[in-house]
Amino acid sequence: MGLFLTYDRPDVTVVGYIKEADGIGRLPIEVIDSLSDDFSINFLNTRACHFADVSSKVKNIAKRPFHVFGKNILFQDAPVQIGFYLYKMLGKKRQDDQVRIAHSMFETTQIPHEWVGALNSHFDCVVVPDPFLVKVYQNSGVKLPIFTIPLGLAHLDQYVQKPLKNHANHPFVFANYGSISARKNQMTIIRAFAQAFGNSDQVFLKIQGRYFDSAVLAEMQNEVLISKLQNVTIFTKCLSQEEYFKAFCNIDCYVNLSFGEGFSIQPREAMALGLPVILSDNTAQSTMCRSGLVESVPAPILQAAMYSDGKRYGDYYSCTIQDAADAMKRVYSNYEHHLKKADLRRRWASKYQQKNITPLYKTLIKPKKVALAEENHIDAECLTTNSKSLFLKQVSRI
Repeated sequence: MGLFLTYDRPDVTVVGYIKEADGIGRLPIEVIDSLSDDFSINFLNTRACHFADVSSKVKNIAKRPFHVFGKNILFQDAPVQIGFYLYKMLGKKRQDDQVRIAHSMFETTQIPHEWVGALNSHFDCVVVPDPFLVKVYQNSGVKLPIFTIPLGLAHLDQYVQKPLKNHANHPFVFANYGSISARKNQMTIIRAFAQAFGNSDQVFLKIQGRYFDSAVLAEMQNEVLISKLQNVTIFTKCLSQEEYFKAFCNIDCYVNLSFGEGFSIQPREAMALGLPVILSDNTAQSTMCRSGLVESVPAPILQAAMYSDGKRYGDYYSCTIQDAADAMKRVYSNYEHHLKKADLRRRWASKYQQKNITPLYKTLIKPKKVALAEENHIDAECLTTNSKSLFLKQVSRI
């Protein structure tokens, strides 16, 4: 059902941008791929799109000329990216049956005030990827029903099919992948690693940043230099999917001590490989910490969440260097014990494969059943909401 006449009103309009190497840029890719076999879809881009590592199916849909909003609008960018043109279109009187869904996430205890207004004014509901964000959005002033749907990771299939690791590398390799920024807290990783292992040639730390903040990168490089750490390497290259997967398969333990995460993809990738994972226990990462399958680092220290616009959006949560160093030493010293849980980690992470999340997206767009109750919840069979207007719109589609 992915094909439709140019001026037909599609089932779903996905609004966002395409970029496999960026967290939020992955959202339209996963959703278009998940829904295009069952619903007609068109796409409106909010930023420049990058089609490397993107399937031809997604690429063809994303490149079609945009003419009309569909019966559902699934907005998958920061609400402040809506821009004047899109605000003008969204501000027009909508068809009575149109459902506007904001797929949104943030990393702190408070979302920007501008987001609150945009969400309450232009949408019918919000979808967030982790339960901790429900309270964050409500406490920030969002009045809409908020549903939790984890991200569906299509590329996770190759991770769960890789033979499980059965011994450590020599030398042992800790790693951190993603972007290099103050929020990602790679400085604490470097300092904890130095405290735990010094300049030992038996243990290495690899940090690879697909994007980087120049000031943070310089600070990290200087830390490695003054500490004379010849066992720490920092790379700044946006890897292809193939390069990234190969790099991931050659490490022993993944470490992420981020101050805050909206979902946190890389630790799930590591768990899908069966690898031991060290995580700061905060924000969305607490979901993984509660699994009992990762080495959890307490993160009770509140610090102001300052963003590049100079504004504070609530708080972050940080850990101590000592606690992080202790976690690294526990994994290194008891590696065989951690490998015994490899299959459990893989099975836990496999629930985030796209095929397991797709039924939830289908319910979001066209539920088999709809219920009006005090909670907001989605499963493969039913959409339950406390919003009478959303309830009536969805009932009309059954």
